[in-house]
Amino acid sequence: MKTNHVTLIKLLMEQSANASRLATLLDVSLRSIRNYVKEINSAFPDTISSSNKGYSINHNKAISILKEEQYDIPQTSKERIDFIITRLLNHNQRTRTNIYDLSNELYISTSTLKNDLNKIKRKLARFDLSLIQEGDWIHVEGLERNIRKILSFILYEESSVNFVSMTSLQQGFPDIDVEFIRKTLIEILDKHQYFINDYSLINLLLHLTIAVDRIQNQSIHDEQNSQSEKLFLNEYTVAQEILEKLAQKFQITYDNTEINELSLLIITRATSLNYKKISKANIEQYIGKDLLAIVHELINSINIFFHKNLFDEDFLVRFALHIRNLLIRSANNRFSKNPLADSIRKTSPLIYESSVNLASELKNLTGISINDDEIAYIAFHIGSAIKTVESLKEKIKVVYYCPNYYDIQDQLVHFIKKYFDTDLIITSIISDESQITELNHTDLILTSIPISTLSDIPVIQINIFPNDNDRILLSNTILKLRKKKEQQQFKTYLNELLNEELFEVNPSIQDSKTCIIYMANRLSDKDYVDQHFLNEVLEREKLSHTAFSGAAIPHSMYMDAKKTAISILINPNGIK
Repeated sequence: MKTNHVTLIKLLMEQSANASRLATLLDVSLRSIRNYVKEINSAFPDTISSSNKGYSINHNKAISILKEEQYDIPQTSKERIDFIITRLLNHNQRTRTNIYDLSNELYISTSTLKNDLNKIKRKLARFDLSLIQEGDWIHVEGLERNIRKILSFILYEESSVNFVSMTSLQQGFPDIDVEFIRKTLIEILDKHQYFINDYSLINLLLHLTIAVDRIQNQSIHDEQNSQSEKLFLNEYTVAQEILEKLAQKFQITYDNTEINELSLLIITRATSLNYKKISKANIEQYIGKDLLAIVHELINSINIFFHKNLFDEDFLVRFALHIRNLLIRSANNRFSKNPLADSIRKTSPLIYESSVNLASELKNLTGISINDDEIAYIAFHIGSAIKTVESLKEKIKVVYYCPNYYDIQDQLVHFIKKYFDTDLIITSIISDESQITELNHTDLILTSIPISTLSDIPVIQINIFPNDNDRILLSNTILKLRKKKEQQQFKTYLNELLNEELFEVNPSIQDSKTCIIYMANRLSDKDYVDQHFLNEVLEREKLSHTAFSGAAIPHSMYMDAKKTAISILINPNGIK
């Protein structure tokens, strides 16, 4: 069986997924995924099934296949690298491994192993670790803190959705009761009124699981630090309680350095629930005057990006606390892993782009650079604020046409307020059909009786005493009206921004930088931008590439074009 077949089976054992997601994870085409599924089912019938939700796998058959194929042996260079690193680090860091024994175990030549070892050296170096070779023996040297970091990183890499789950964590550490650690974390954080989201909880859980495993194997920290006790007294107390409970459960002994490590993780990943007592009036007491000034500049930067004031007092408090924790994480080189970073970039490119701009502004103000994971967390905050603003958009304007008979009109008003108060506003109630032709600025006409007057305004008839069917009909109509408005607005924008002279099909340009230079020069030649535009676009690309699922949108971060336009270039063969 091919290695990609095995990888596909393992991914589907983690969770069901559509072809597009699987193609991204395996870095292959959609056609390849379909072929893999067909080949696997041909060799092992009814193993993988498909539906409109994607592919799913028969777990019993999958387990049987993997056992039958004996694919516990790493097949690719990357798999071997992680296997070897884990093998070296799961023992005491001074334990040596014989390279000839290792090559025999992996069924590879010594020359292949040596190539892998060179890659291992480079990967270890990223975590300030060294691979030491003495004759035919190898071992890893470095700080215990860094050894735990790379083990955590490898486990994240191995997760099929770039997100370590309870299942994958328990599988990685079968001798440790991971659920007990999770319950302990939640219990003690709740006791001390700390809030933690699911992603940060998993991160803390991973840290503690690795710590328990390392301590059980006599691998303890080789550096002492007592700063957390002085700087973060509350978090230090929380960390101490957590570790005391774990020490009783797992029969381990922890030291002050373990408490400090956990203290830092708590303060950078959890938030005290007392934030509800924090307001715009007293936020400065919690984050300081200088940081509050930075937060105001960042919020102003976002408002300029969207050309409107999007944020309220609640956003200021939440965002200020997030930036405070972000700067603490940066100072301790402990950036958070965000499993949804790729998804946010693809599904919400404009919000992600505003977050990239904000990250650039943060660097200008503080000198701190943040990665894509942290940029995605900022996008969470901005997206949430925008969603709140969107919910307050202008309502759909409705005119109600019905006989003027006692309280019949009141029945509909009550119905609208009960079910559609956030969507509709009744601007007038008419009882004469001739008034329909005089209506202006109306999105919808509701009527309780048939009408013969032709109108460009959508008309739906509902019962005098509205029922559930009317509610469903009106809900569907509202969705259609909102969609139509969005399409009309989008079409208007496109007609304003697109120009035939800036549209080109060019099969000769094959790489991104050449394409950017070519297009920027065209815009400059046609007097849309000045000569600085090219450097601004290239500067933006250095922060985070602008490719989104088959298209790229390179651009400047500065609003300094002479004219607003969209320039499009298509290569039918694709651009790398």
